[in-house]
Amino acid sequence: MSEDNDEAEIWLSARNGSGEAFADLFRRHRDRVHRRAAALVERSHDADDATAMAFFELWRRRRSVTVVDGSVLP
Repeated sequence: MSEDNDEAEIWLSARNGSGEAFADLFRRHRDRVHRRAAALVERSHDADDATAMAFFELWRRRRSVTVVDGSVLP
């Protein structure tokens, strides 16, 4: 997926099972999610784990996630 694709369109593909689309969302947001996690925990590997869990929950709850202001991030 190209960087200029609308995130809502990418999310719809991911929600429908596209691993490539979900990977695109991960690449777009992992650094921001990791920075936020790192601000909340003391150890770097805990931030890594929290980031992984955030994306796992995004996938697990994909049927109820809504794109707001063009992003799946809160």
